[in-house]
Amino acid sequence: NNNNNSSCGVSHEAFSRLEDAGIFLEELEDLHGAKEIGQAIRMPHVGGAIQQLLRSFPHLDIAVQLQPITRTILRVTLTLTPAFHWIDRYHGGQLGWSLWVEDSENEHIYHAETFLLTKKLFMEFKDGGPAPSISFTTPIFEPLPPQYIARCVSNDWLGASSSAVVTFNHLTLPGRTRPHTELLDLDPLPRSALRNPLYESLYEHQFSHFNPIQTQAFHALYHSDANVLLGAPTGSGKTVSAELAMMRLFTAHPGMKVVYVAPLKALVRERVEGWGEKMAPRLGLKLVELTGDFTPDLKALMAADIIITTPEKWDGTSRQWQARGYVRGVGLVIMDEIHLLGSQRGATLEVIVSRMRHVAHVTKRPVRFVGLSTALANAEDLASWLGLFDQKEPSSSSLAVSSKPLTLSGLTPAASTAAVVTATTTSSAFSNPIKAHNPCVVGQELEEESLAPGLFNFKPSVRPVPLEAHIQGYPGKFYCPRMNSMNKPAYAAIQTHSPTKPVLVFVSSRRQVRLTALDLIKHAASDGRPTQWIHAPIPSSSDPSTATVITPLYGAADATFLSASALAAIDPALARDPVLRHCLQFGVALHHAGLVEADRKLSEKAFNSGYAQVLVATSTLAWGVNTPAHLVIIKGTEYFDAATQGYVDFPITDVLQMMGRAGRPQFDKRGVAVVMVHEPKKQFYKRFLYEPFPVESSLPGQVADHFNAEIVAETIGSERDAMDYLTWTYFYRRLSQNPSYYGLTIGDEGDGEGGGGGEGDERRGNNHNHNNHNNSNQLTSLKPTRPLTLEEKVERHLRNLVIESIRALERDGCVEVSLVDEGVKRERLQRRQDREKARKERER
Repeated sequence: NNNNNSSCGVSHEAFSRLEDAGIFLEELEDLHGAKEIGQAIRMPHVGGAIQQLLRSFPHLDIAVQLQPITRTILRVTLTLTPAFHWIDRYHGGQLGWSLWVEDSENEHIYHAETFLLTKKLFMEFKDGGPAPSISFTTPIFEPLPPQYIARCVSNDWLGASSSAVVTFNHLTLPGRTRPHTELLDLDPLPRSALRNPLYESLYEHQFSHFNPIQTQAFHALYHSDANVLLGAPTGSGKTVSAELAMMRLFTAHPGMKVVYVAPLKALVRERVEGWGEKMAPRLGLKLVELTGDFTPDLKALMAADIIITTPEKWDGTSRQWQARGYVRGVGLVIMDEIHLLGSQRGATLEVIVSRMRHVAHVTKRPVRFVGLSTALANAEDLASWLGLFDQKEPSSSSLAVSSKPLTLSGLTPAASTAAVVTATTTSSAFSNPIKAHNPCVVGQELEEESLAPGLFNFKPSVRPVPLEAHIQGYPGKFYCPRMNSMNKPAYAAIQTHSPTKPVLVFVSSRRQVRLTALDLIKHAASDGRPTQWIHAPIPSSSDPSTATVITPLYGAADATFLSASALAAIDPALARDPVLRHCLQFGVALHHAGLVEADRKLSEKAFNSGYAQVLVATSTLAWGVNTPAHLVIIKGTEYFDAATQGYVDFPITDVLQMMGRAGRPQFDKRGVAVVMVHEPKKQFYKRFLYEPFPVESSLPGQVADHFNAEIVAETIGSERDAMDYLTWTYFYRRLSQNPSYYGLTIGDEGDGEGGGGGEGDERRGNNHNHNNHNNSNQLTSLKPTRPLTLEEKVERHLRNLVIESIRALERDGCVEVSLVDEGVKRERLQRRQDREKARKERER
């Protein structure tokens, strides 16, 4: 463009010479420096300007990481490293890119999406932050294809593209899973099976018989002290199952404490309100809540019979378990929603369960573990971790940790005897005598006789109320217009599937809650029935005889109009939020974190009592509040992620949790769920919505933080302690079962780490990989003289993880590494600073 010649510093003649010489981008990148570029077109004075333009030409280097989730689903993470200079007058404030993964042999595109590289993301990366990355899932087939190709093409710059070959040479698929527990055709047990009038009275107004799932697990929960893992769909009565285990403890082991761990504070509040109003007063028990909002004193914790807490709070409480009697007095640990181990907060849950198992082993006082979950694909691994299988006790640790000193590079010369961290401690704080069930056999299935009596892993389709699911796809590139296009179909779904029964509509944000509710009211008004969702008598202020009677919510058979006092309690005028006040007048309630507590309670009461038929809420309601409905509408399966500045998919577990709210055992013979998704993802949800996903560990990415806490608590003092600490974790069980997920290669060729993946094209000489400056800090490579066995590879992987984590803590000033005897010294940074300050005071 002649108009831009002066601004870019390169004349039109120079561009003409480049074209005449056939020198384009690829050829320019092969030339070394401005001098060669100038000589190639016989204009030495413009070589520097052309090189500067070349460096500002957009390019992304692609690195690929593969993580097999199941044998048919593969998670792909693309790390997109900017390899150019950002200049505002060329690039503006953002650059759009199109990405896709293709199988060139079969001519099929498995995934496609757009990526927006903003200047803010670019500058954060240049300032030392992580490179932008995106994650998605694609199907994979056996036999494994030769390769996939990941491509990235600029939406604005012609010729700005890059690609990476995704190979599967070292990819190991996880082992095949055992079929689910069959639901037996048993006669439902009556309440009288509890044989305790006090316990029976707890369910007097709830049910007369236990449901089939509770009946099948009743003996293991109520008549034994065996650890139990119960995997069943949402709405299967798992809370009652937990209560059965609690009653067993109170009867057989009086004086022992129950710790109920829920991953969300909303779940904690629900249990505190439920058990605090019903179970604790009737049984004469003391219940305390232990969260960030409520921290009872030591006296209350010592006197408590039931402690309801979050993983983070119990983690901090139980670290000093040797000095805290109420931790050693725990007899039952209940982990609700244990399948969230794979979430970001799952590492803390994994640590506290591993610690409580260690406490039980050291104190010789058995602690019972009850895990509650949705249907799982790898329930055996969770069962092994929870101790459901009978184990033989070897004389040493389950992990054969070599006593040979391990060199840490980057500290002092390797030849120095002071430059090693030894692992020869004779007694380890975390010595683990319980060997993982088949810990190092990849894909080996359990023998039939080895199944634990406390393992119940039912199919997703096993529900007290059958679920009818409808998956609808909606086109549209942009999120907000696509959400808007779903409002009218959502109204139509209400009219079709649940015209007079309760309806839950889940959306991703507070803004979408307001917009969706107002749009539903608008469509109802267009039909001439604006008050169709109010199911209570509305008295007239002037004459009671003119009261407007609205159709009852559950039909004539079970209609119960609200009393005048109840109606006054849910008066829309009581709402402080103006949008909620307006929507309640039309029978639509709202629920999101932006509402004050009183408004949220008002919405819950209006919906549960039948005043409002429709409740529009954010997805967090699916976890924290027990509000089942006949129809559940999931309006979009994406939410805005601030970290990536883009829309990402809800985890499958969240979608299943929302769907699980459909169907009320007291009123419905079936529930209905309508899932509205982006059109390209429709086939994915059709295929995988009812295929249970395995639970993987999220501990490797956060292990340094937990090492730091254990070092401060003086339970880890050497490399051996850290290695033994890991053998108690769920991560240790899964590492050998799905090695590629954790970056462990088990193929015959090569012994390097990394579970498959691909490499971006290296056509750029100036590849700006911000991790290159860490090469000097890489771990010393352990070169084998023979092919490593799987056990040796697992050991080496764990040891490298330990060393890397400890060195990260040392680099950040959290710990000091002693180069003699002990290994890691238990020194916090603040304590060291205090000693230094005291020394200077003495010298003065």
